[in-house]
Amino acid sequence: MHKHNFFDFGLEPQRDWTVRLHTVSHQRHSNSLLTGVLLQKCWVLDYSLDNCGGCRVGETGDWLPRSAGWAHLYRPGTVYREDTRVPGEHESTFVTFDGAEEIGLDELTDPARGFARIYDPAGRLGEKLTALAALGAARGNQGLLGAMAIFWQLADELVHYTTPDLGGVRWLHRLAEQPQLPRGNAWTGAVRHYLEVHFREQVSLAAMAKSLGMSVSSLSHRYRSEAGESVFTTLLRIRVEQSLPLLHAGERLKQIAAAVGFADEFYYSRTFKRFFGTAPAYYRKNIDAATNWACHDRVSAKNPERFSGRGGY
Repeated sequence: MHKHNFFDFGLEPQRDWTVRLHTVSHQRHSNSLLTGVLLQKCWVLDYSLDNCGGCRVGETGDWLPRSAGWAHLYRPGTVYREDTRVPGEHESTFVTFDGAEEIGLDELTDPARGFARIYDPAGRLGEKLTALAALGAARGNQGLLGAMAIFWQLADELVHYTTPDLGGVRWLHRLAEQPQLPRGNAWTGAVRHYLEVHFREQVSLAAMAKSLGMSVSSLSHRYRSEAGESVFTTLLRIRVEQSLPLLHAGERLKQIAAAVGFADEFYYSRTFKRFFGTAPAYYRKNIDAATNWACHDRVSAKNPERFSGRGGY
């Protein structure tokens, strides 16, 4: 196993602070092994910058691919394993911390399973975690205030800009591609927000227009003029985007279609191909083939106090 920790630092405890950072690490690694049982006494937010691993939460759960742009949030005491069998070098980053319960991050997780899985299509979480680790590499504990500022931005996005409970899966979430609702201007943002809230339903232009205080004709023409596409096209785009975490999780196409508002799997597949240029089954096959499991090792449950030589708490 070869590991290259080029960003890695541990933060000193912040006295009387509710939220405390412990360790931030950004790694480029090349290894091939099945880890032992992993366990932390604090919260862990782990992020894959490449297709760098697979993990299993619990002793007998299903293995989940850790593709690029996916984050896992683990509660303290959650048992999990990682299978690290991807050739070549891959990058991942993580932070361990306390105080998730005080700021609402705990609500993303399923208490029964002890974790959450979050899809970050724009890569904003990865950028912030990388910046957090780079700050530590440059300034060490003198960069504490800056590190906390970055962490608060990261937490704000997770708490306020994730779509929870996709398809009824308590632990599966998707981070909005933009940190704020408006796209172009506040009005088109309001239309999109309405669609993001109601995309699982049979959306009515009449109901939407009424909620926005305008006529159906004005809604249709103004939105097409300002957004560059029809309201219906945006609705279909949102439904397809919202289906990606379920597709990655291995759900059946019939269940995915129903969960995101399509009448059947055939209409879903046709619409998916319209936006992505390929059928959802083929898309998932390629993603799975590219993810042959890998990532960095962490703390064994037999020795939870030691943080793999990366500093810590």
